[in-house]
Amino acid sequence: MVRRWLWLLVLVGVVLVVISRFTNLQHLGDALGRAHWWWLLLATALHAGFFLLHGNLYRLGFEAVGVSSTVGGLLPVFFASTYLNAVAPSGGTAGAAVFVADAQKRGESPARAAVGTVVVLIADLATLLPFLAGGLLFLAKRGRLAYYDLLGASLYLVFVSGLVLALTLARHRVGALAAMLGRIERLVARAAGWFRRPSPLGPAWAERVARDLSAAALAVFGSTGTVVKLLLAGTALHLVNLLGLYALFPAFEQPLNLGVGLAGFALGIVFYVIAIVPQGLAAVEGIMGLVFTSLSMPAAPALGIILAFRGMNFWLPLIIGLFFVRRLPEMRGPRHTGRTATAGPSARDAGSEATATARQDGAGARSGEVSGD
Repeated sequence: MVRRWLWLLVLVGVVLVVISRFTNLQHLGDALGRAHWWWLLLATALHAGFFLLHGNLYRLGFEAVGVSSTVGGLLPVFFASTYLNAVAPSGGTAGAAVFVADAQKRGESPARAAVGTVVVLIADLATLLPFLAGGLLFLAKRGRLAYYDLLGASLYLVFVSGLVLALTLARHRVGALAAMLGRIERLVARAAGWFRRPSPLGPAWAERVARDLSAAALAVFGSTGTVVKLLLAGTALHLVNLLGLYALFPAFEQPLNLGVGLAGFALGIVFYVIAIVPQGLAAVEGIMGLVFTSLSMPAAPALGIILAFRGMNFWLPLIIGLFFVRRLPEMRGPRHTGRTATAGPSARDAGSEATATARQDGAGARSGEVSGD
């Protein structure tokens, strides 16, 4: 635990270094001190809505694979996953494991829950694309589209396109997908071997991911209604998050410019996803600072907006997540919803169960067992 917090403190130090490249801390402190609290309260309320919508997106993703859940029940798990993803760098797997463990504790299938987290990830990333396109177009029209903006957007697009391609292959040619993932697994293992380290992907990674994506493809493509609901939920999620950022402009006495906010917002999320550091710490602050200052926003209020946005968007759920993580052992007690949990399935059995069940009941989207909020 101490090592994890030390790692987080190092990243906070990096954030402060990034901030110092734009303005000195005294000017930043003055800007923070002049912030209008009623706009900060509005931004906080919008971010509370953002958290509820995030819980709803997970509910819909789990519903698509036949896992019963409620928004209220998923919110503590969401906060706990945010904390774990920050202090236990693992490419998001630590946070996903919390959702799987919670589903199993409630008597749901952990295999289906694992697939549900994949569905949520794809819906979340894909629905950002229209926001990203609008932000890049605004920067291009202003003549402020930099190479790092294009590079980040390209990497993000490659990542999302790779997920969509993987889903398509999983739907129609799962063998070809497994072979492609197998080559990636061997390349990563070889690269890790150069540093005398084990592969970070773990054993049977290609086979496990191919099965999960196959089940996710069956869930997503099994019902047009499911796809529409996921896309609408993801779009609403990003829209409310963006509104929370817009509310911070008048809080720091800056004119509300929809294009400026959109560009900073979209590229901030892009670097949140593609950065190698947990939760994009320092990378998000850096790219948003570059976008805002390149569009003639004074550095001190620009950094005030960014820090307030990240405080509500990342640090607040992280602190809340610390409380819920401490309760996780207590939450593992036997409390069931009527189904029998799969006790300790192997990766092979879990993936097979999820795929077989998705084929059997149309990915659970129309299953009579599924209950909404």
